[in-house]
Amino acid sequence: MINFENQKLYNMETIRIQFQPNVKEKIMSFLESLPKKEVEITIEDSQFEKDKAEVQRQYNEFKNGNCKVYSIEEVEEMIENGML
Repeated sequence: MINFENQKLYNMETIRIQFQPNVKEKIMSFLESLPKKEVEITIEDSQFEKDKAEVQRQYNEFKNGNCKVYSIEEVEEMIENGML
C-alpha cells in the first residue's frame, strides 16, 4: 500500500481495475504521477478478502443462533482438560 504523506483523503472515489501483468508498471507509473494529495493507491490483498468473507460467515452463524458460545471460564476449563 502506498500512502502519500498519511493524509486523510475526503470525498474520494474508489475504482477496481483488473489488468494484465505486463501493463502494471505503466498503470502504477501513471497513478504515481498524479498529485499526492489527490490519490491513494491501495493494492488489494486476496487473503484479506477471504478472511473478511469467513468472518462475515461466522458472524452470520452467531447472529442466527447457529453456533455455540462459550464463556471465558468454560474455555479455560476446556484448555485445562486438554479439550482445546
